Amino acid sequence: LVARRPGPLRFRRRHYLGDAGVPLERAVRDRVAADTGVRPRGPIRVLTQLSSFGHCFNPVSFYYCFEDTTDRLESVVAEVTNTPWGERHAYVLGGPDERRGVLTGEFDKALHVSPFMDMDHRYLVHASTPSERLSVHIESRHPGGPAFEAGPARRPPEFEATLALRRTELTRRAAATVTRRYPVAGARVLGLIYGHALGLKLAGAAVHPHPGSGPRPHQLTGQEPV
Repeated sequence: LVARRPGPLRFRRRHYLGDAGVPLERAVRDRVAADTGVRPRGPIRVLTQLSSFGHCFNPVSFYYCFEDTTDRLESVVAEVTNTPWGERHAYVLGGPDERRGVLTGEFDKALHVSPFMDMDHRYLVHASTPSERLSVHIESRHPGGPAFEAGPARRPPEFEATLALRRTELTRRAAATVTRRYPVAGARVLGLIYGHALGLKLAGAAVHPHPGSGPRPHQLTGQEPV
């Protein structure tokens, strides 16, 4: 599972946050510090897909930053990658939720992801503390009005998704099982994305072109080949 050894699954630094010449751990700490003013000092855990048979694509990778003296989750970095442009943007969650062990964040959309959704959106993200299970819930709505208010005035989101996972120890056997079940997992994800896009296009969904003006302020992008 390292870049210096050949194998079906490999970690390649260039596929992740920031400058490939900077250690990933430092890049994550720098990103959180730049956004929140507080530099995390505890351990960092990553939820992502590795390079599989030379191919890697992650619609989103999560970096979980813990306090240095406790197991309390301090912040989460959600690094989004779009396709086919290969641009990246990192959102930092640091606000406590009413639920214990959950962080929340609310952000203006800063990266063109889908041609079927314009840039005038705002995200609401909830991320639980990783343990035997973890979950991430994302809502995307047009800003303004009672979009994020509770109660009957609350508008339904234009997009909503939940990731719910159960922890499995990372062993060679477990990695081999996943690889057999989902070979070239990143390519499979891309196939599902483009297949869904084709269905929307055939259904007559409106298309919003890439803004083409480059990343917005504070956006972290990467154009490395995947």
